[in-house]
Amino acid sequence: MIHHLIADMKEGMEIQQYFMVREVEPGHTRNGEPYLTLVLGDRSGSLKSKLWSNVLKDFPGPFRVGDYVAVVGQLRPFRGELQLTVQKIWTVQQIRQIK
Repeated sequence: MIHHLIADMKEGMEIQQYFMVREVEPGHTRNGEPYLTLVLGDRSGSLKSKLWSNVLKDFPGPFRVGDYVAVVGQLRPFRGELQLTVQKIWTVQQIRQIK
């Protein structure tokens, strides 16, 4: 697994790495489906990410500010910024419980 700093990430990249959760904001779509916006960070910056309802069903968290998380997702543009669409996510504590 290659680690990419947030500052070096580009549109379309497939991401599989660890980040620290800097912000957590729950929301609902117009259809009433839940989602989470997480701001993930590393030493080079921060990155908004979305966990849509289909992902939350399999990876419900909880996710808290200060948690370290392992993330699989893809970088896409959204309103002029890169955003990580999360496909899989685990806290480090969840990974330790699996092992």
